[in-house]
Amino acid sequence: MSIRRDDLDRRIVSLAIPALGTLAVEPIYILVDTAIVGRLGTDQLAGMAIASTILLTVASIATFLEYGVTPDVAYAHGAGRPHEARTAAGDALALAFETQKKYEHVAEQAEILALRKVGRLESAQMDELGLRKAAGGR
Repeated sequence: MSIRRDDLDRRIVSLAIPALGTLAVEPIYILVDTAIVGRLGTDQLAGMAIASTILLTVASIATFLEYGVTPDVAYAHGAGRPHEARTAAGDALALAFETQKKYEHVAEQAEILALRKVGRLESAQMDELGLRKAAGGR
């Protein structure tokens, strides 16, 4: 049984193949980036792991919204219900912006924690320096 039976099937396949390729590109980018960054060192690779996890999660959510909402909007539009199509598209955009806010909040909290850690390290170094001076050392 051939996948290209008639003109409609050929048109669907001609649209589906590039879409499938698009879905495969992002993980391949991450794989190549990991191979390159892995040669730089473990700290860099750890940073890459965190960044790639966030990137793939955001890309997955965007893909979910894209592929999940498009049929609803197309069906409502095709059925002559433009208000329902606008509502579905608006709800998807609201969900996307809400998700973005959550990721921004997580990124801000991670930055605050990193700054606190740096501050504790600097404070500990100053304490050690003060103790050495008080003990008559360098």
